[in-house]
Amino acid sequence: MREKVDLLERQLQLSGFRHGVIAQSSAMKRILEITRRVAATPRPVLIWGEAGSGKRRIATLVHAFSDRRHAKTALFHCRPGPAMDILGPLFGAERLESGRRQLSLLEASSDGAVVLLHVDQLSRDGQERLADYLETGGFTPLNGVTVMRSNARIIATATVARGAGLETVLCARLLDLFTGLDVQLPSLPDRLEDLPQLVQHFTVEAKGDSSAQTLTIENSAFLALAGHDWPGNLRELRQVVNQLVTLPSSHITGEVLKPLLEPPFGARPAASLSERDWIIEGLKRNRLHRGKTARSLGLSRKTLYNKIKKLRILE
Repeated sequence: MREKVDLLERQLQLSGFRHGVIAQSSAMKRILEITRRVAATPRPVLIWGEAGSGKRRIATLVHAFSDRRHAKTALFHCRPGPAMDILGPLFGAERLESGRRQLSLLEASSDGAVVLLHVDQLSRDGQERLADYLETGGFTPLNGVTVMRSNARIIATATVARGAGLETVLCARLLDLFTGLDVQLPSLPDRLEDLPQLVQHFTVEAKGDSSAQTLTIENSAFLALAGHDWPGNLRELRQVVNQLVTLPSSHITGEVLKPLLEPPFGARPAASLSERDWIIEGLKRNRLHRGKTARSLGLSRKTLYNKIKKLRILE
């Protein structure tokens, strides 16, 4: 029995690796098991986690494990915007001016799957329309009254801040429909066992040659990698490796690596965030740990404490 389990684990790891999924850690091995389980059903699936945690690759893997793997997959990027521009392509629309109806992506992909990237970016109306479809298999085009039907399978991804839950980004009804059919991806600090293979994988990607010389990472460099907070997760690690492969030497020490980890990824507040929101987002990412939050935001601990007090954040 143990041999059969080991064989199944190796097969899962190999399947994941073909799609760029590294799974040496126990956390990621569990993700592969869950992915295989939810993929075997015809039900919708939600992959969620922090930004840069590899949700799109797991979504691809869900389809590859499913019985629809030979059918086409449609990719749809959810984003904020006018309903006709965003919801129209997904659900279709009755064109009032021309009298013609815009064909929906759900209809065009009825025999396959639709991968909805960043479903959390859909408006409340968009999420409710999606919930209608998941419940009944039917949907009403924008400006229309006729209920259309489709068999397209939904594989969705959602991004949440570190330490936050799905209830912060999805309406309650849609959240209920994905319960038990979701795959929560760990952040990079929760899967440090995968670091060596991830570095090797991104090195091959960056060089574009599987036979290219790999980086030699000293223990001091691995300690720096393991001690970093990785707010950008796999996306941030890929950027670091892309910089490492351009260095004259492939021998990487802690002294060589540390400057590439500072300032932290995303240290400056985004233009769309106020200073207060920026700090709150940092606290959520770091589970309210003030020391880690200060480091991830590029602030001293004292400066962070003063800003928290001044902006009345934790009162």
